[in-house]
Amino acid sequence: MKEQAGAGVKQVPIIVLSGFLGSGKTTLLLRILEDMKQRGLTPAVLMNEIGEVSLDGVQMPGDVPMAEIMDGCICCSVRGELSASVKLLVEQYDPDGIIVEATGLAHPSEIVEALTDTSLVLNTELRSVVTVVAADFFVAMTGGEEAGASPETLALLLDQVNASDTLILNRTDLLEAGALRQAEEQLAQWNRRARIFTAQYSRVDVGALLGFDEGDSGAGNTGSGTRRHTAEGREESQSIPSAEEGPPPGKPLHDHVTVFTRRLRGPVNEAKFMRFIAALSSQVYRAKGIVTFEGESKQQLFQYAFREISFVDIQSTRKLDDVLVLMGEGISRTKMQEMVNQLEGLLPPAVRAAARPAGGKQKAARRPSSLSGN
Repeated sequence: MKEQAGAGVKQVPIIVLSGFLGSGKTTLLLRILEDMKQRGLTPAVLMNEIGEVSLDGVQMPGDVPMAEIMDGCICCSVRGELSASVKLLVEQYDPDGIIVEATGLAHPSEIVEALTDTSLVLNTELRSVVTVVAADFFVAMTGGEEAGASPETLALLLDQVNASDTLILNRTDLLEAGALRQAEEQLAQWNRRARIFTAQYSRVDVGALLGFDEGDSGAGNTGSGTRRHTAEGREESQSIPSAEEGPPPGKPLHDHVTVFTRRLRGPVNEAKFMRFIAALSSQVYRAKGIVTFEGESKQQLFQYAFREISFVDIQSTRKLDDVLVLMGEGISRTKMQEMVNQLEGLLPPAVRAAARPAGGKQKAARRPSSLSGN
C-alpha cells in the first residue's frame, strides 16, 4: 500500500472515512484494520470525536497506533490539529497507511483540503474518501413528502456524498427493494463519479474497496462511470439517472446539532436504562457511551442510532468512566439533564412520577452486535 514518492522516500496513503452519525464508520474501520493486518500491513488510525470523551477509540485493537483529536471537528474547529496528528503517526510509527475516521458531523470537503495541504510538507497522499451511508436514515431524510432533514443536515449529507470517491450504502437489510433502489438512484444523482457498494453491518470486500486486490484500479481511481458492488465485492452494471446533480454543499457549521455529555455517578438499573433509551425523541440521532449495570462487574459500550441499540463488553485493563453522549437537532439540554437525573434516581419522587413517559412510547430495539455494533 505504501508507495515511493521519490528515491528512497516512502509515501504514506491516507484514507478518510466519512458518514453521518451512526452510519457504521467504526465497524468499517475495524474491518479495514483486520484486513490490513492479515495482509502483513501496518495500519495507523486517526480518530476524531466531536465530544470531549473518547468512546470509539475504546474499540480499537491495542496493537494499532492511534492518535485522537477530541472535542471538535477536524473539518473546522480543530482542523489545525490534523496535520500535527498525521505527522506524529508518520514519524513515530512509519505505517503502511493511515485511516482517518471523521466525526459524523464532518464535511469531508474541508478535510480533503486540509490533508492536501499536509501532503505538501509530509510524504503522504490522500488516497480515498469513503463515505458510509445508513440506507434507512438516508431515505427518511431525503425521500418523499415526509423527508425529515433540516436544511443544515441535508447540506451535510450532500457534502459527505459529493466529496467521496467511494460510497457504502449500509444497513440495506432494513429497506425493501423499492426503497433500496430509490436510495441507490439518489446517491448516483448526487455523485456520478463514485463507486457504490451495498452492505449490511459494513461488510464489504476490503480488498476491492481499497485496491489491495490484483486487477482493481485502486481507491480514488474510479474512472468516469459509477460502478455498483455487492457486499461480496462483485461488480454489477448500473444505469445512472439523467437527473440534475444535487445542490452544492453548505458551509461546515455544526450549530444545528447539540452534543450532550454526562458522566454517570455509578452503575444504573438495566431496565431503567432501556426505558431511558426508549424515551429519547426522534431528534436524538445518536447516543453512545459506557455503562455498568447494577449487579454486573463488566462495563459495556453501547451504541444507539435509528431507534436501535447494541452493547459490546469492554475489554480494558483499566477502569473507564461511565458516561453518556447524546447528539441531535433541537434537543433540550435541560430535558436531557432531567432524564439522566431520573435514570440515576436523583429526582424527588413527585418529579420522577411527573417525568415518567406515557404509555405506548416507541421502544428501542436491540440490533445484534457485529464488531462494534454501529
